[in-house]
Amino acid sequence: MARSRKQNIIAVIGLDGSGKSTVCRKLIESMDGTDARHVWLGAESVLMSPLRWVLRFGWGRRIPTAGGGAETFAVETGSKTKIIQRLKYLQVVYVWLVVLDYRLQYQLKMFKARRADTVLCDRYFFDVAVNLAVTLGWSPRDLTTFLRRWSRLFVMPQVRCFVRIPVGVALERKDDVPAPAYLTARAPYYEQIAHDYGFTVLDGTEPVEFTAAQIAKLAEEALVSKTIFFVHSNNVDVGGADYCLERMAVALRDEGWNVMVSLRVSTAILDRYGYGGIPAFVWPFVRPQVSQGFLALVAFPFRAFSALLGFCRLFLVQKPDVVHVNDLYDFIPALAANFCGIPVVYHLRMIRVNPLELKVFGYVVSALSAISLSVSEAVKTAYGLSTIVGKHDAEVFHDWPDDRFLELGSFGCPEVYKSPRKRVVMVGRIDDWKGQDVFVAAVAQLKTNLVEAEFYLVGGSAIGPKKQKYAEEVLEEAHRVGVISLGERSDVQALLSWADVAVHASKAPDPFPGTVLESLLAGTATVAARGGGVPEVIRDGIDGLLVNPGDIRDLAEAMEKMLEDGTYREKLAASGRDRVLAIADKTVLVGQLSDLYGSLWQSEG
Repeated sequence: MARSRKQNIIAVIGLDGSGKSTVCRKLIESMDGTDARHVWLGAESVLMSPLRWVLRFGWGRRIPTAGGGAETFAVETGSKTKIIQRLKYLQVVYVWLVVLDYRLQYQLKMFKARRADTVLCDRYFFDVAVNLAVTLGWSPRDLTTFLRRWSRLFVMPQVRCFVRIPVGVALERKDDVPAPAYLTARAPYYEQIAHDYGFTVLDGTEPVEFTAAQIAKLAEEALVSKTIFFVHSNNVDVGGADYCLERMAVALRDEGWNVMVSLRVSTAILDRYGYGGIPAFVWPFVRPQVSQGFLALVAFPFRAFSALLGFCRLFLVQKPDVVHVNDLYDFIPALAANFCGIPVVYHLRMIRVNPLELKVFGYVVSALSAISLSVSEAVKTAYGLSTIVGKHDAEVFHDWPDDRFLELGSFGCPEVYKSPRKRVVMVGRIDDWKGQDVFVAAVAQLKTNLVEAEFYLVGGSAIGPKKQKYAEEVLEEAHRVGVISLGERSDVQALLSWADVAVHASKAPDPFPGTVLESLLAGTATVAARGGGVPEVIRDGIDGLLVNPGDIRDLAEAMEKMLEDGTYREKLAASGRDRVLAIADKTVLVGQLSDLYGSLWQSEG
């Protein structure tokens, strides 16, 4: 399927009286000779008009409008609130009808402007969302949740501008605003949208010509900017893949790329995307997992087909230049991108153990993507991508750790009681393959003259009955041998910096563990399980110590060696930090990724 022509969409939003329409008209005038169209995309009641008439007739109340004075507005608002409370169970229907109503208007107006190269949208779906939020009494975060679910139905504008203006100035400019409360109720919602969706904030008190020139400059930059669409079939628990993707998205946005993200589940990672101003869509597309049960597996083909259609539609609406999938199981969006004629970059962050799975996934990755990025050479080799020749380009692309680790001693002391004893910390979600039981058992075997050391487990339990049972058993044994469990923490960086020794004890091959990178970058001597991508980071005896996966005695001896010799421990820690700074340099990696994206369009040319 060939991709349709891509328009440059500009959306200008703001309070009534901020000068949006005036700025848009001035901008169109300045684009004389350019194929540009000014489209008013505020909400107009079509389908909703009969419903509003019924509500007014049925309750003898007026639904608040923009007319009337402050007293009338207050009375109408109170009446509306009572109606909403009485019809609270119909709010879902109301929201659906509002979105459908606007969608029809949007389709018609955008169809009329389909031949324009640039479409200047005076108001947008964001304004509709603000109207809903005020009507239904949502918080600003509720508004963001709504937008993340529904905004995928509309093109995410490449240029997003919020014209900010004081309420007092807006009231002086507009004579049809019912009351200051009408504007002050809307202001926090616009601020939240601007924050979460990367809007450029413009001063509405500046001369119109100046504001129009600012938007024109943004439009010129957008013409040469490419759109990267990240997809991640994430889980309910936030893990390393979530954080790595968010860091990558923010870094590319800072480099001038237009970035969007689609996630399967709403999790805490969305706060970071919001802070980074990156538009995020959330919808529950299917993720193939055996752990979901027999019925889910039976229903999978039907749900997969539905997800495939959903992604095809999403990509045709958003028109990205490349789709970057972030998980081994993201083959449905990768397939949809192929149907839409969009090049795919496939990111591999896990190593399957079954030989058949490795072969199948290796074939799928090479068939569906122009470029595959493996977080380590071990991952690339496991799927047989090193031997593939032809159109597929298989690259090793390391994750980089949190920028906050770049400056040693920047975290302060964690909220743990201070002690002169040496501290050994194992960080990670408590899960069987991560080997917390191995760590606890190794502590139990340490020599008696090392009782002056303290041992800590950091991390919550993984989700699922079997995993929770494992966590309970590990924590019970940890308590018995004197290992302190700190649970899930928000100050992991501080804890790693505070520790004398960090331990990684995975039983299965770990593709490229972020905890190892962060431990080394924190300047902490590190003991890690030899497997997966770990030997590509730690040279045994130079940057840290490697132990055989699952070998309790081997781990105990390595910890003893670290604890007994402070000079040796400091030497390994210094070398380990330098090693990570060399192989996981953010600037180099972002440049590498930009070059890889660029090669996709060069090959098309």
